[in-house]
Amino acid sequence: MSLQDRLSEVEHRIREACGRCGRSEEEIQIIAVTKYTTAKATEQVLLSGLTHVGESRAQEAQSKWEALQPRGTWHFIGHLQTNKVKEVIGKFEYIHSLDRLSLMKEIEKKAAGLNVVVNCFIQVNVSGEKSK
Repeated sequence: MSLQDRLSEVEHRIREACGRCGRSEEEIQIIAVTKYTTAKATEQVLLSGLTHVGESRAQEAQSKWEALQPRGTWHFIGHLQTNKVKEVIGKFEYIHSLDRLSLMKEIEKKAAGLNVVVNCFIQVNVSGEKSK
């Protein structure tokens, strides 16, 4: 199935879901997860009209980011180790995996040093399960 076919299917499912819950499609942002793909494949995603790209490994994203910047809005979606923060700050506009205070402090320190703002999504264990 081609990228355009997959994108059309996702957009169709979004339209249906929005219709069921009374939301506008304009409220929904698709993030194309491009982990395990090449810079060329990621470029095709950006050329398709998608502007948000998700990566889960800083080292693998590096070559894509260098080849394709300033195109796209980059999201770090994987588990982020504190020692990898320096590889993420300044490259990714969003971090989806803020799960501990020590990570937050390191992100803040590195972002302040580069004078950048990083939008973070905080993971919260609402179930109370210790394994989460």
